[in-house]
Amino acid sequence: MNSLRFRISLITLLVMLVSFVSIGFIAIRNAKDSLENEMTAALQESVQATAQAIQASNEKEFKMLETLAALSQIKDPNVSLLDKTHIIYDAMSLDKDYIDVCILDKDGMAWISNGVRMISFAERNYFKEPFKTGKRFNTDPFVNKVTNAPATFYSVPVFDKDNNIINVIFCVVDGLKLTKIAMQHKAGNNRSPSIITLNNGAGGENEAYTE
Repeated sequence: MNSLRFRISLITLLVMLVSFVSIGFIAIRNAKDSLENEMTAALQESVQATAQAIQASNEKEFKMLETLAALSQIKDPNVSLLDKTHIIYDAMSLDKDYIDVCILDKDGMAWISNGVRMISFAERNYFKEPFKTGKRFNTDPFVNKVTNAPATFYSVPVFDKDNNIINVIFCVVDGLKLTKIAMQHKAGNNRSPSIITLNNGAGGENEAYTE
């Protein structure tokens, strides 16, 4: 009788033990899945918010350039390149976010430092791409060899009244600006998202002009 009771107690104990282990395993798995789902949702929200903020920042730069490109004097092929240079410098001089701004002719020539001297940008993608495609263009951030600081170039074409491309306007902004935007959006463990470019080098520039 005692042996039977012992066997029943042992079987009951084993059943309870297996049940507890199974319940614990299921609970842990569900908690893990729930935590992973929450972390995934948080990461997706952070990435989406960062992407939207970067897109808004890029749009701001392009809108500023396109506003300049739409000015009647800028669209007029009879206005000299030097006069156009003075116009865009005056328009941008009050905004400290811009490192520089230039307007280029059909040959990629531009007056720098508001008319100090003229140099060529003909081989730069931020000239060639807008002039060839008629579309906006921006580079990946890169280290400017002149200033030894990160910089990003934005450029847009200028159309005359007959819709011919007659100029290209570009501006230079702080290359760390997008990184600073990304750092404002925290994800898991209070980490900021990273910005990774898939650019194959077509948009990059290795150096800038010398003042």
